[in-house]
Amino acid sequence: MGQRAQRHGGSPSPPARTRMGATVEPFLIRTPEEAENVWPVAEAILPVEIIKQLTPEGQRVLLSAFRENSALAYRCLRWARWMATNRQLKVTCLKCPSMTAWSHTAVSHKLRDGTSRIRGKWQWICPKKPVDPTGCGKRFFDTTGTPFCHERVRPGVVFAALAYSSSGVIQWLLQKHRKTIELRELQTVLATMSDQTLHHRLTQYARLFCGTVLLRDCQELTRSFAGVQALEERLRALHRSLSVAAEYDLPAIRQRQASYARLKKLVCALQDLDKDPPDEQALQRLNDRETRWKGLQDAVQTLRAPITPVPVNLQALLAEASL
Repeated sequence: MGQRAQRHGGSPSPPARTRMGATVEPFLIRTPEEAENVWPVAEAILPVEIIKQLTPEGQRVLLSAFRENSALAYRCLRWARWMATNRQLKVTCLKCPSMTAWSHTAVSHKLRDGTSRIRGKWQWICPKKPVDPTGCGKRFFDTTGTPFCHERVRPGVVFAALAYSSSGVIQWLLQKHRKTIELRELQTVLATMSDQTLHHRLTQYARLFCGTVLLRDCQELTRSFAGVQALEERLRALHRSLSVAAEYDLPAIRQRQASYARLKKLVCALQDLDKDPPDEQALQRLNDRETRWKGLQDAVQTLRAPITPVPVNLQALLAEASL
């Protein structure tokens, strides 16, 4: 199927770039170790026995949920390939590994009716002249050089199979519902994962992928999951780390900056009152002064109040995963 590039303006979640070219995405969980430490295994959220006891329609809904979350799956693939220990996405060029590639475009797939649909896959470009004379200008995708490159199976199904690898229940579902081509392609992708480091990191992010999809999109199937409280506690523990807390408290900082801006505006308004003619509108100026003075007191009181930290819970995590 043909691919065409689209500018950042058409992407629902364009990446931010740092000066050094590393890409920063504002999510609480970034590294594979964080994903593994916070999220339980998929079978703890939705056991294999329950999956096999679902009605055929329920099983189709489950498979569809994994298929339709391609954006989240591609993000997990990006992170598995290029997430650094400093929690920044550092994409290296496939031709000249010493170079850091830059995010270039989001990729969409052209449909028969002429429209296009963003699927979450990104295209990258290695910088060249005049940005960097040592770069090659090569363009590549999140999937280039991986078993996902020529896939005919949705990446979400692959992550689901990795999450349930010990039981093989995803392959069992595809076989039961006679998805022969999809099953064969899935087996090919899994069989060609020769890079053990990448395979391990993909398995770690498979926890995040399946946990998010199951608890966000399959709530009717996961009501019996009793680990929500423990999951939220692990999220709060992660949030309390300095680097993450500083990023997640950014809205509170912006709120305080807005309060200072309001305070400055009120002070300027009070000063402007003294510039008006003294005789004609003295009473009106006095009333305005009282009103603005009260507003100034309220603004100061707001600044004295403690900053309310941004709540970090399971619903916040699931909301941030929605691209």
